[in-house]
Amino acid sequence: MIEFPKKVEGIKELKIIERITVDFGIENKHCIYRDIPLQFSDPTGKNREIEIKDIFVTDEKTNPYQTKILRSGKILRIRIGDPDKYVSGIQNYIINYKVRYAIYNMGNIDELYWNAIGTGWAVSIKRGMAKVYLPFDNSNLQYSCYTGVYGSIGKDCRIIKKNNEINFILSRELTPHEGMTIAVGWPKGLIKIESGPPWWKNPWLFPIVYVPSLFIFLLWLWWHKGKDVQGKGVIQVQYYPPEDITPLEAGTLIDERTDTRDIVAEIIELARKGYIKIVEIEEQHLIFFKKRDYILNKLKSIDGELASKEYDLKILNALFEEANTIKLSQLRKKFYRSIPAIKKSVFSVLTKKGFFTENPLSVRNRYTILALVTFLITIFGIGFFKILFYNPLPFIISVIFTSIFLFIFGYFIPKKTHRGSIIEEYLKGYEEFIARVEKNVIEKIFPPDRIPEIFEVNLPYAIAFGKAEKWATAFEGLFKELPNWYHSKDSFSPISFTISLNNFSEVASDIISSQPRTSGKSGSGGGGFSGGGVGGGGGGSW
Repeated sequence: MIEFPKKVEGIKELKIIERITVDFGIENKHCIYRDIPLQFSDPTGKNREIEIKDIFVTDEKTNPYQTKILRSGKILRIRIGDPDKYVSGIQNYIINYKVRYAIYNMGNIDELYWNAIGTGWAVSIKRGMAKVYLPFDNSNLQYSCYTGVYGSIGKDCRIIKKNNEINFILSRELTPHEGMTIAVGWPKGLIKIESGPPWWKNPWLFPIVYVPSLFIFLLWLWWHKGKDVQGKGVIQVQYYPPEDITPLEAGTLIDERTDTRDIVAEIIELARKGYIKIVEIEEQHLIFFKKRDYILNKLKSIDGELASKEYDLKILNALFEEANTIKLSQLRKKFYRSIPAIKKSVFSVLTKKGFFTENPLSVRNRYTILALVTFLITIFGIGFFKILFYNPLPFIISVIFTSIFLFIFGYFIPKKTHRGSIIEEYLKGYEEFIARVEKNVIEKIFPPDRIPEIFEVNLPYAIAFGKAEKWATAFEGLFKELPNWYHSKDSFSPISFTISLNNFSEVASDIISSQPRTSGKSGSGGGGFSGGGVGGGGGGSW
């Protein structure tokens, strides 16, 4: 039964009474549950939403039943019965509730389109009828009913109108998953209706407000907590590497990342300082091809010069873990285990030197973990969100944006000190010199006898900046001595040597970052149909 409010000035809600008689026979059941969709499609196919409230269930003697209201996405479930008790035989249930936004406008008419018997029932329905009590009687009323499976336009029902009461009576038994939809329409404007939730109840309003607000908050947080302290504000060309800044530190400082290229540059720096010798070799590969490899010889251990640079010790230990002489290819799928500790050590040293207010790696890890936890909660909590929220999608999207924002802002939030900004400006000026230097400039600013030394000292930094070939080109023809820390069978020139060293860098970067493969395991006006309209759904026993 559907009853309109007594006052005709406006309709805010409908009173619904469902009378359901069930014969359980000899089966023992707790009772039944009733599923009601909270979204429906009108005859034009437009999706509409309703609100349901004031739910209570009684028997035919008005004795209340124990009920539990559950929400799962767009379905509201009324579970009737006591989980500690069973019933059998014939049982009567009277379900009372109120519905808002079930009336809407369709051009020249206002309409109630109600799925009186939903297609979600998996049992036969012997008899059924629906009554609609209107707050008025009008000669221009139009009404219809539709029966059958979802989408059917059968009319196996009789309609009896008496004043303001309209009865829709099934004329046949319904088989499982067949239903009955009724429609009643009256002239537009006869009474005031609420055709949908107000704009401020739109669930999409939450992400529309929340996502920009979160972005603004994180931007504010970065401005106050993450924006680097201003340096001198001027970048000047620098001709020498900064004091007490290694290639690994320089490559990390300039982009706040420790790349494998930076680690390789530090390996070459260790070789230049006499800790390692690199020997280029060729080995037979298949029948007609040769493969280039490199032998690394450890010449000495860490001494006082490198005692404060823990990452250098970690690099040497990772290279020569098994022996003091090793082929570079033997480090494949082994060296990678030391990379996290090397990165941590580099950022720790840079923080101790006063370049950052807090270890950037620790800051980023916090934001990354928070973003990951937020994302995992979203993924594994989708089922819970469907129960908690009528429409969980806006909330889920908001949480996903939260994860993305946290991850992105986590990268930018580490803060450089004034000293850190000054050294960054110095490094950018130094990088510009390496990238733009010409042969005539080298000859002009450096004495001839120091040119080989200048080339070697700056080469690891050029590798860290990705400018090695450009750096070598400026020295072509200026000296002909191969550095004693690198052995090659090819004739020497700065360019050919740098090409060989670049090849070493590429091979080394690939090898030190290579990891073992991991395995894992990962469906009213005649324009309606049965199953359409407000209400509907179905139910079953439990």
